[in-house]
Amino acid sequence: MDPVLYLQGLLLPLNVPVLLPGEFTVPQQHKKLGAPNVQGLRSYLADLAPRGYVQTTTPTGLLGDGVTDQGLQLLDIIAPGDMDNEVARANAQALAMNVRQACGYTPRHPTRLRFIRDQTSGPIETGIWRIQQAYTLYTAFGQA
Repeated sequence: MDPVLYLQGLLLPLNVPVLLPGEFTVPQQHKKLGAPNVQGLRSYLADLAPRGYVQTTTPTGLLGDGVTDQGLQLLDIIAPGDMDNEVARANAQALAMNVRQACGYTPRHPTRLRFIRDQTSGPIETGIWRIQQAYTLYTAFGQA
């Protein structure tokens, strides 16, 4: 299975949009129906992702032996906070913890991902917070 689709499947139970690597511009291009002057990230969050969303990236290969590979998988977790950065930060942290629990390996919940760390955390704009998580992705023959 394609690693990005595998990741999307892990995150499906969170009930938030999971955007594929080629969909980076979807939130910025969103236009509110019936309100042509309202568009962009804030509109996308209000209309389609009130709890936030996860943006996936294409995994970057790090190590490989011809059969098994280790790669770096980055995830951007974006959450709104009603024009309040502290509320947005708390919402993003809660969503990031849910993402980590869904993706992270445990003996009872084995996955092909191992959490490394939160790379960055900060506001994108007033009331919208972004946390970037880094994972090691293990694949065989390029498939998860």
